[in-house]
Amino acid sequence: MNNIKILSRADCLKYSSRSLGLPDLQKLDNALIAQALRRTVFIEAPCSIRTVCSLVMNSLGPLTDEPENLKTLIYDIIDDLVNLGDLLEMRDEIAGETNLILRPAPPAFVLRRDGTFIIVGVAGDDVTPPQVNDFNLVYYPSGLRILTPSNTQSCRQTLIDLGLIELPMITWLRAPVSITADKLVKSWISRLPNDIYPEKIENFEIIDISKTTSYYKGRWQSLNEQHPGIYIARRPQRYGARLWCLAEIRDGLVQRFVDIHSGDARFRDCDEAWRLLAAMDALTGSPQQVRVVYEKEITVLSFTSPLPSWAIRRLSLVGERLKPHRALLQFSLPLHNSEEELHWLEESLWLTRD
Repeated sequence: MNNIKILSRADCLKYSSRSLGLPDLQKLDNALIAQALRRTVFIEAPCSIRTVCSLVMNSLGPLTDEPENLKTLIYDIIDDLVNLGDLLEMRDEIAGETNLILRPAPPAFVLRRDGTFIIVGVAGDDVTPPQVNDFNLVYYPSGLRILTPSNTQSCRQTLIDLGLIELPMITWLRAPVSITADKLVKSWISRLPNDIYPEKIENFEIIDISKTTSYYKGRWQSLNEQHPGIYIARRPQRYGARLWCLAEIRDGLVQRFVDIHSGDARFRDCDEAWRLLAAMDALTGSPQQVRVVYEKEITVLSFTSPLPSWAIRRLSLVGERLKPHRALLQFSLPLHNSEEELHWLEESLWLTRD
């Protein structure tokens, strides 16, 4: 009994940080949660998002006085890790129901233009190879892990020797081929079934494209008779998360619908849905906007609509993700890169500058 010691919260944070390869932390922060999520998925995969959240919540819950806020933060960080490619979100078809499961991505790295490296994936129980700490490893609130070495080639060779896969920038970004908004929308409308079977679907929600693009949450509406037309929607299923779909609505009834699944397994359903939403907004004459603020040597981009994961990866590659202020997403980019990235956003997601 004399060997049993009751640890304070500060001690628990310290030992938890060390076990996850982090420096001693004074508070529960995003970096620790992200590392805990990476390790949990490595151990439990394949596993549902809900299972991972529950396990990490049970482990880290005693380290905070705000458990509900922690739960929300865990879900947000899971989304960030999927966006960055650390975790892979995959569809799992069971008994006719579509469920999403998580798997760890293999450990890899991406060389950025400025000579720094992004570490992605999960390196087993160590999560992040401990040897990379010799190259100035920085953990960002978004979950991003960046190496800032003094010698780029030496760092690259060390990462290769450790068994990490070198991902070319274009492979990690894995953005879809650019097409016009009109072509994308028409391609999805053409997939709607020819036969119409009107039905009332409970808990069926649509994105009302007549609502302003500046408030994404306010665009979600319950189905009613005021919504004739074709909409992006989410429909319930017996088990698992609601499914994204494109639906034709009339008289408050769903006339026909098609589930939104990308033809490329690398893209999530929500990525394709948000891309389609951007195209539909552009065609209605109210394209989504990016607020651009120039500050000395940087440009701050603010978004009020969700971005597909491939857009988040590209902006993370060039710049740094910020804690958003009066926006859903916010990034800081070097001034000399901003025009190129803004032009890319205009081409790939049809955004306009605010």
